[in-house]
Amino acid sequence: MRNSPHFILYTIFLMVGMASARTRELSFQIMDGASKTPLVNTEISISPCGCGGISDDRGRFSIELPEADYRITIAYLGFGTEVREVQLNKDTFLGNRTFRKAGSPLRGYT
Repeated sequence: MRNSPHFILYTIFLMVGMASARTRELSFQIMDGASKTPLVNTEISISPCGCGGISDDRGRFSIELPEADYRITIAYLGFGTEVREVQLNKDTFLGNRTFRKAGSPLRGYT
């Protein structure tokens, strides 16, 4: 049975399937550019997987994803949005993402 062509093919397909399901870690930290403090609960959206989350109490975010190309959107109310394309083919740390408070678009209006 172990030397049958079906067993060999099954083993090859199993190994290929395991290799294609490899996951990688994507991580970064979000900071206030002026005060150098972490931005807690920053919203992170990732497409095309439709996944994401929020930064922790140290402004850090980390997620395991299958190897692929992703669009990462990082948004914090009052600080703006950053969109970044990432080719995830190894564990990737995007570094400190720094945000500054956005100016009020309603200034001067009552």
